[in-house]
Amino acid sequence: FVELDDYDAGEKVTAGYLMTSVNVGEELTILPGIRYEHTSTSYRGKFGFLQGNLGEVGTIRDTTGGRSYDELLPMIHLRYRFTPWLDIRLAFTRSLSRPDYFNLVPYERIVFAEQTIARGNPNIRQTTATNYDVYISFYSNDLGLLTLGGYYKKLRDIDYIRQTRIQGGQFNAYELTEPVNGDASTVWGFEIDIQTNLRNLPSPLDGFVINAN
Repeated sequence: FVELDDYDAGEKVTAGYLMTSVNVGEELTILPGIRYEHTSTSYRGKFGFLQGNLGEVGTIRDTTGGRSYDELLPMIHLRYRFTPWLDIRLAFTRSLSRPDYFNLVPYERIVFAEQTIARGNPNIRQTTATNYDVYISFYSNDLGLLTLGGYYKKLRDIDYIRQTRIQGGQFNAYELTEPVNGDASTVWGFEIDIQTNLRNLPSPLDGFVINAN
């Protein structure tokens, strides 16, 4: 099946962004921005209709596919300083993750002996994520830094490899393996970060810094 794994792929990404920083007094900093991306992909793969015990008999032909899409990725970061030793940071961002190259190749491999079909999917959508973050930090030159934070992410169109059994038709009961997009999912969690030095200890320990996350 080596020949069926060969493919040609092209991807072109055109992007631009705008960002600015706004200070409201000495306490509040606002960092808004937006990024635009246009992505075009083109692929050429193989379609294999194989027979025999090892798939040594059959036909192989070229297939082509591709798609283009646009994404707007806004973001805004806020930082508010309550005191010289305490601040809070809030962030809203949108991001994306593109599918694996090979999953987008429009290949298809049908093996009669094993009753299997494996194929790519050039129509898989990119995964997009909406992210919310909040962090509060306490710091001083003597004690160091303590940060407490939390995050929440909502992801859409996550792609994964799905294995199913075909029901009905010419390939009834064949095992089908293909990449697809799944349902939306969420991820959340929290983070604690501590950084401190040992300057109050005798040499050489006074030169060490401890960082725990």
